[in-house]
Amino acid sequence: MGAGVWPDSGEDTASFAALTPWGIPFRARNPAQPGNGPPSFRQQKIAFGENFCQKFGDNCITLPVPASSQPLFGTAMFVGNFFRNTMTTLTSLKTAALTIGLAVSASLGVAQAPAPGGPPVGLLGQEYTEFSAGMRDVSGRSDHGYDLGLSGNIGVASNLDLGGGFSHNWIRGRTPGHGNAASVSVTTYAEVKTVKPFATLALGYEWTHVNGRSDRTGRWGGAVGAEIRAGEISFTPRVVFLDGFRSTARGARQVTHEIEGNYWLSSRRAFFAGAGYTDVHQSRFDFWHLRLGLRLKR
Repeated sequence: MGAGVWPDSGEDTASFAALTPWGIPFRARNPAQPGNGPPSFRQQKIAFGENFCQKFGDNCITLPVPASSQPLFGTAMFVGNFFRNTMTTLTSLKTAALTIGLAVSASLGVAQAPAPGGPPVGLLGQEYTEFSAGMRDVSGRSDHGYDLGLSGNIGVASNLDLGGGFSHNWIRGRTPGHGNAASVSVTTYAEVKTVKPFATLALGYEWTHVNGRSDRTGRWGGAVGAEIRAGEISFTPRVVFLDGFRSTARGARQVTHEIEGNYWLSSRRAFFAGAGYTDVHQSRFDFWHLRLGLRLKR
């Protein structure tokens, strides 16, 4: 209830101002039931005196209302105030929602471009050299595998990149081994605001030596994913498929699900980290992998 003064019962000619349970300001004579303090609900109904005081701004206009019409008048005022307050609240909510929506659209709906002299935005279309180191946690093996890599990327046309790389990996323990791989790739991509969906095709060759046995084979594969950019930071979830030209080679077919994060430290240097899981076909030696590295923009 609103603030107001509830006079003593002795001041039967005084008037009081308060709020009814419906939020309607009114002015009337003292209630019939004596006592100090705020009125009860029944007291307020009894105290619905001869006049209503409807407030407009800072002014209070007293409206004479016959006693027989007071219930109807009070109901009409309640309905009017209710709809007025409801529309005011809805208007405020619509304004807030529109403001938030415009802010989100402005931050996510505009393709980002690098500031002059600032760090690049994303990786696709950039020319850089990459150095990486990784670790593999192989299922069924207590020994971890490790790898080192050197690769590069260059944009050769609009929405078209060429890449190439070399890697060396090894594992210790009861079944020691090491391997090397070289590959070339072509990547095409589209630009949808702050997201670049892409597809990659790759060809490679690898030679391995595991537990005293050597092997050489050609490889082919591909990847699909999307680069999601937010200023100097970008995230790249992707699915990579890899197979060998010899269909009988055990473990040649692999499917990897991974995600990578890249952060440009400056206009030429970036740090990245990635993690993923590789399902090796016809082999129990599936593995998790973690990669860390540095990229240098040319």
